[in-house]
Amino acid sequence: MARLSLALLLLIAAASAAPALGWWCQGHMLTAMVAQRNISAAAMKQVGPLIAALAPEYPDSPEYITSACWADDLKSRGDHSNEAWHFINLPFVRDPMYSALDSVHNESSVGWAIQQMRSILGNSEAAQEDKARALRFLIHFVGDSHQPCHAATMYKQNQFNPPEGDRGCNLYKISGTPNQTNTTNLHFFLDGGAGQWEAMVPRPLAANSSKYLEAWTDTITAAYPMSTFAKQLAVTDVFEWLGETYYHATTFAYTTPEGQPLEDAFVMTARKLCQAQVALGGYRLAQEINAIFGS
Repeated sequence: MARLSLALLLLIAAASAAPALGWWCQGHMLTAMVAQRNISAAAMKQVGPLIAALAPEYPDSPEYITSACWADDLKSRGDHSNEAWHFINLPFVRDPMYSALDSVHNESSVGWAIQQMRSILGNSEAAQEDKARALRFLIHFVGDSHQPCHAATMYKQNQFNPPEGDRGCNLYKISGTPNQTNTTNLHFFLDGGAGQWEAMVPRPLAANSSKYLEAWTDTITAAYPMSTFAKQLAVTDVFEWLGETYYHATTFAYTTPEGQPLEDAFVMTARKLCQAQVALGGYRLAQEINAIFGS
């Protein structure tokens, strides 16, 4: 089957775009930094020039770590063509009338998008600009695939009806969020690492910001070393990853009562989960990059 160019893929995705935001930029940069510590020198030697190729056009993300935020930066520039690639709406049904709902595992989901970026980066005939963009997308989407609200959407009669449901926790209201007084929904809460992370880390990164991210990465990798995830890292099927992420959404994230203040125990567990998911996403990203560019 003929390979599609990245430009054509974006046109396809634009037809089904919907608002989405994964980890805030800090979460994405932490995922990239965890990965960086596990990417081979040979692979990083090839990654650097591809990232740098787009630096003049995107000065806020001139190098590998900040490139993790690039796919969300596009939306702030008015480019919404890739929005549907940031998530998958695996249905979480709380009403029997919706029990037959099916999820889409193919076009315009984060799982499909990761598969396409793998294909472009592994194609020796792909244009360098396509590869440069595909690499930035891959770095971001691997992170997105580990945020629980990017894998699940609740359906509930008279409240979260098809086709949108609760839009990946965006319509699932919460209150009393620690350190995030403007938080009103579950998705926003988890995007910020459950109140742990800064909404904005200035970019390009200054020395103090780099040290801040390094310290966080030290904390995360100390708590969740690669050996913690031996079983998960043996899985290369991205839709199995998303099944794991969906499990975290449905068995934990959605257990907080809608419209109620968050309990301290829930917040603390959510923070640990966010750290663990960033770590796992980083280790998987390293595996992806090493596999594509050589270990």
